[in-house]
Amino acid sequence: MTMLGATIVRAGDEASVQALLARVGDLARPGWQRAAMLRGAEVALLGAVAPGTPAPRRGLAAAPGLPCPTCPGGRAGPGGAYAFAQVPVQRGGRGGSRAVRLDREPSAFVALAASGDELASRATAVLARVEWAGKAGAGAAVAPLSPEEQRRFDAGREVYRNVCQACRQPDGRGQERLAANLIGSTLALGPAEIPARILLNGKEGPVGLMPPVGQIFTDEQIADVLTYIRREWGQAGSAVDPATIADVRAKTAARTRPWTNDELNALLPGAGR
Repeated sequence: MTMLGATIVRAGDEASVQALLARVGDLARPGWQRAAMLRGAEVALLGAVAPGTPAPRRGLAAAPGLPCPTCPGGRAGPGGAYAFAQVPVQRGGRGGSRAVRLDREPSAFVALAASGDELASRATAVLARVEWAGKAGAGAAVAPLSPEEQRRFDAGREVYRNVCQACRQPDGRGQERLAANLIGSTLALGPAEIPARILLNGKEGPVGLMPPVGQIFTDEQIADVLTYIRREWGQAGSAVDPATIADVRAKTAARTRPWTNDELNALLPGAGR
């Protein structure tokens, strides 16, 4: 249960994280279950040691970018290198290495942290690494999705699962030499006109070839899936409107080849200054 909880929090899926935190905050559930699920959040967000983690072996150093020399997927452990590109750990913040961003407050979990329950102090520590729109003391506030944007997000999830997920993976982290990582991507999260160009005309670069899907996707479908990508997995990008896609489609109608990194990076704010 702990490892499942850690996997859910690391994946950053809004509905799944909310459900997990709600279960931890449900005082009617057995305490050992709530504690095990909470430990999963601590593993993902606070760097707590995962159950079953072996002690480091003497004289064995971890390869760069890998968590430990004996972890599954580590160079010295079973499985060799990771199958998928790993996201650099964001260091800093209170007692942890990561944060998860939600669109709404996890009310049951917040109530747990404010209660006299034996897990309250642990919940408070985890909450320091959870952000949501309107949270007091948070950094730049992320505007919650409007009902129409939420509908677009939900529709985009289905497009992503049916078309994009095979290459990009359920957690958006892609596959080495096949599909680039979407988490924290400056192109995916930049002005909506940039990822719109990628979906409409494709993109070539060091990580695979993104094919153009503009001929099979409608403006609505592209707006939907971009809204999903820009707000899923704890990301804080803005929603995308179909009118934006229609405008980019018209401007790039004569283009017959994929975009390059240099061309797209030149469209980022501040480029060339």
